Amino acid sequence: MIDLYLSKNSQRNQLLLDFFQNYGIEVSCHSVSEMTKDKLIEMMSYSSDCFEFLSPNLLRFKNRDNLRLTDFIEMILKNPELTIRLPLAVSNKRVYPNLNLEEARALLPRDTKQLIYMEQTHYLSS
Repeated sequence: MIDLYLSKNSQRNQLLLDFFQNYGIEVSCHSVSEMTKDKLIEMMSYSSDCFEFLSPNLLRFKNRDNLRLTDFIEMILKNPELTIRLPLAVSNKRVYPNLNLEEARALLPRDTKQLIYMEQTHYLSS
């Protein structure tokens, strides 16, 4: 199961949803405005550097010692469409920010990826 936080780009969202549907992958779609403090903290725990899924504009806060984590989280959740790199997928305790079709392939099961590879190599060798 993949949790997918959608961006404002409906065309990109639809391409991702169609991709996952074509491969029979179950996706639970969410609006980023539904994100809770607990969910954001959980996602941060999945990442060695939570700034990888946050907007580059927030990098200026990375080395600030005087900013409390709770204040930083509130700042993110105040306007998540601008502070989180969307669309964002969460699967198997991993976070995939700014997801596109190429990167979405990483979320396919191994056997599906092997089948795709075999089909492509067979097609190329014919």
